[in-house]
Amino acid sequence: MPEIRIICLGTKMPKWVNLAVENYISRIPRMQFEVNLIEVPLLKRTRTSNIQDILQKESQKVLASIPRHYMHISLERTGKSVHSEMLSRQMCMWRDDSQPVAISIGGPEGFPKSHIKHCSELWSLSELTLAHPVARVVLAEQLYRGWSIMTGHPYHRGNCL
Repeated sequence: MPEIRIICLGTKMPKWVNLAVENYISRIPRMQFEVNLIEVPLLKRTRTSNIQDILQKESQKVLASIPRHYMHISLERTGKSVHSEMLSRQMCMWRDDSQPVAISIGGPEGFPKSHIKHCSELWSLSELTLAHPVARVVLAEQLYRGWSIMTGHPYHRGNCL
């Protein structure tokens, strides 16, 4: 079974975020996907901080948590728009090919442009800018929805594969 590794910048999430993410992740059977959330601490920011340096260091920490053979997808507002059925088809391919995947979610300022060259794909959850805690919940829900479409589970009420 392939791993889906969700790598997020930030560790001090509100309780509702952690509960929602865990709820959706726990619904995906481990025999089909092992979904793991990895939190990378944000570096301290002050009024005099060099934000570009901080973003570079945070990006390096995220990249260090992704093994070389993993497909790396980064969430980016300007990335490719992916709908639920496309995600489900992608999950089928990951499962069938035993392809481990890492999906990274940036912090408040996102990722630096240099991070993009290390990504297999860039995806957008929305053209709206989502707070990174909300992006975690949306991603976890969409992974569960993708799995439900894949398996014919009644959670998804729209078109199925």
